[in-house]
Amino acid sequence: MPLARKAFESSKRRNVMRILMSENRYEPGTALLPRWIVYAYDALMNRRWLDGFLCIGFTGRYGGLRFFSRCGYPADRIFPFLHLVEPPALPPPSRTRVASAATPYQVLFVGQLIPRKRVDLLLDAMAALTDIPWRLTLVGTGELRDELQRQAAALQITDSISFVDTLDNAAVFQLMAQSDVLVLPSRFDGWGAVVSEALTSGLPVVCSDRCGASDLLVNQANGFVFRADSAADLEKGIRYTLTSPEVIKGKALRDWSDKIAGPSAADYFVDIVDHLAADAKSAKPRCPWLETRTA
Repeated sequence: MPLARKAFESSKRRNVMRILMSENRYEPGTALLPRWIVYAYDALMNRRWLDGFLCIGFTGRYGGLRFFSRCGYPADRIFPFLHLVEPPALPPPSRTRVASAATPYQVLFVGQLIPRKRVDLLLDAMAALTDIPWRLTLVGTGELRDELQRQAAALQITDSISFVDTLDNAAVFQLMAQSDVLVLPSRFDGWGAVVSEALTSGLPVVCSDRCGASDLLVNQANGFVFRADSAADLEKGIRYTLTSPEVIKGKALRDWSDKIAGPSAADYFVDIVDHLAADAKSAKPRCPWLETRTA
């Protein structure tokens, strides 16, 4: 029995508050129904022992609130939460610039080269950006690397793409400091910690609406949420994020990212505990990274 399960079973013999934390598990496709059955059974067996639920990847049509409430967890006890990341030591660079052929926009992907990450979709979108100069760096390894290299050749964009093996965090933050946008095109990610890392670096983000970390992209002010599996919408998002003066970048974005830093999340967690201790009779605590977001 995993340690967390042992701790949960042991807690049933004690008068303590129990809060479950989980990433969103709403992944559309053939796995959704059996996954829902497993989680619905778990909710049926254990929800009476739980005081609250911290959901990482909360909002939207494919969000965890929808998934876990349909599994049987009470919606009024489900709270948005996030994965915390260590902020970079590097100062945020100035990102106000006009790209040229000599100094193209720098687009960055960090992750596994596997089908779920939809890097093939990213290549299609980049190939369609024929009117602005760009360079794409793909950091990571995986089963699709050779196939993606062949796709790049077929799209005639090989000279504009760099394939880089997996890097440590310090090297990734160095790349983020040199980039103009991070893209996470996954067909599903329960969260996507690289999004948090980019935002805390002052780097705006484009990610799909099936990434839990899309919670952090506020009203297109710090990036863009595109429709998963749509190359046209991904192209639109990358173009917007690179060229729109409305997108906050650099120091302004680093300042905004205080909302997703440890102290802010800790204060919010304490508010959740106080709310639950009062038997959830007051209004739900305001989530700092969602409070300025519109539906």
